Amino acid sequence: MQTKNLSAKTKTSPKKYNSREISLRILYGIEEEGLQASDGIDFYCGENKTSNLDRRFITELVNGTTKLRRRIDFGIQVFLKEKLEKLLGAEELSLEHGQLKVAAIFRRDINNTIFGGPVIGGKILADSLIKIVRGGAEIGQGKLIELQSGKERVKEVVVGQECGIKFAGKVAVEIGDTVICYTVERKERKL
Repeated sequence: MQTKNLSAKTKTSPKKYNSREISLRILYGIEEEGLQASDGIDFYCGENKTSNLDRRFITELVNGTTKLRRRIDFGIQVFLKEKLEKLLGAEELSLEHGQLKVAAIFRRDINNTIFGGPVIGGKILADSLIKIVRGGAEIGQGKLIELQSGKERVKEVVVGQECGIKFAGKVAVEIGDTVICYTVERKERKL
């Protein structure tokens, strides 16, 4: 059926084409009519009685253009996927690690507070974020700058141990407050 379309077009125009024009007609046929490259090459080269050298040139040009078009399509897909993933942004996951009950406040500055108390759940990690909870409601957040246990800097303190925390934040921490230690992980969303 595709060959009939090609022959109908060539009957109306008996002109002989050079190899570049043949290549363009084949590519046009592939794009517009869904022809196979090999069918188009066979038809046009047979109609125009091309030499083997011209046939090889036409075959390389048609196949090369088709491969190039696939590469361009793939490149565009990759580019668009990257751009769309950037538009999605990252998802932030908050992971709670432990809780501390404030038993004493040792020092207060404008932006820092040093306090201590027992760990009542999980573990407290150095360089984590902190939520201050009073009466069941969160009253503020900040950053854990330094963590000490037994007058030594440590990386973590577990349930049942006591520790001291240097807290950076503008929240006025009070005795009896609950401190929740957490970290935030950013996870890039993918398509």
